[in-house]
This record gives sequence, structure tokens and C-alpha cells, in this order.
Amino acid sequence: MWKPMLYSVAFLHTAVQERRKFGPLGWNIPYEFNSADFTASVEFVERHLDDCGPRKDVSWVTVRYMLAEPKESAGGSGVTRESIVQNMAQDMLGKLPPNYVPHEVKARLLKMGALNPMNIFLRQEVDRMQRIISVVRTSLTDLNLAIDGTIIMSENLRDALDNIFDARVPNLWKKISWESSTLGFWFTELLERNKQFRSWVFEGRPKTFWMTGFFNPRGS
Repeated sequence: MWKPMLYSVAFLHTAVQERRKFGPLGWNIPYEFNSADFTASVEFVERHLDDCGPRKDVSWVTVRYMLAEPKESAGGSGVTRESIVQNMAQDMLGKLPPNYVPHEVKARLLKMGALNPMNIFLRQEVDRMQRIISVVRTSLTDLNLAIDGTIIMSENLRDALDNIFDARVPNLWKKISWESSTLGFWFTELLERNKQFRSWVFEGRPKTFWMTGFFNPRGS
């Protein structure tokens, strides 16, 4: 029985790793079965066969339980990493600033003097901030849908899920923004940067500037 069972465990491992690419569409309950699980399962099968000996049948109920039950995380509380990330995503979506309405921004800049170098600089900064807000909103919205199984978990969404769970900035966000040690610091900075831009556009040019809050401080 050793070779057929070893093959079965290896086949299970391969199938799970492949289906993990599709998130909840692959498994309705998160099921990792990583390399450590594979090694532990092989060792369990080996010990189980030794215990059975030549005259005792394999306990398939035991084997199925040890290899195939999707285990709950967080000490059996039923809280999975996907549900944790989904809660974090929904929290960030609730705090994410609204989009800039192009015609409103254009009207304000015209009133302040659209050809004024400082206002040209402001428009460029706002455009870049709007791009980040849009990407973050789309990522978080799609991540919620992927966790629910409505859409397929893409590479970028899998990266976002892993990084958000580890309190790191997703790579897609980092590429279009700024470096930060943790996701919490990064998101707080997004809110603070946006606050300065929105205040400048809709309340008038401030008396003082937070220079490191600009994407291109030299442009000012």
C-alpha cells in the first residue's frame, strides 16, 4: 500500500496547489496543504502503515481525517486569514477618500489661475493621488469579491491578500506611491497627503506646506 498511498498524497498536494490559484472558486473553505503539510502527511502515512502491519487494514476514516479535513485557524475560533483580510479591506474602503470629480477640480483651478505654476503643480499632484485612490479602491473591492468567490483571485489580488494579512503594502500600490514600513503607516499617509491636496483645491492655497507629503516636492 505504500507506493499507491504516497502517490495519492502527492496527487492531493499537486491538486490543492493548483486550485489555490483560483481562491474561493477553487475551494469554498480555505485549504492550504503546503509543503510542510505534505511532509507531515507522508510521515503520518508511513507510521500508519507500520502500525497496521501485514494483517490489519488501513483505517481510511483516520487517513481522510488526518489528510483532508480543512483545519480552522486562530485556535479553532473559525476566523480564517481570508475573513481577517476581508474585514481589513472593508475598513480601509470605509476610510478611503472620495474620488476627485474632474470638472470640480478644473473649475477650482480656473478660479485660482490655471496657468499659475503652483496650480499646475497642484493639478499634477492631484492627478497622481486620484490614480492611487482609484487603484486602491478597485483592489479592495475586487479582493472582497474574490474572497466571496464572485471573481477569480488574480496574481495581484493574491499578492494584496498576502501583504494585507502581513500588514505590508501590496506591490501594486507600492509601485505607484511611496515606500512605507507598514500598511498602517502607508494608509495613514495616504489620508494625510490627500487632506493637504483637497484642502488646497477647495479651500484655497495654504500658508504652510507639508513638503514630504508631495510626490514631487521639487516641482513646487
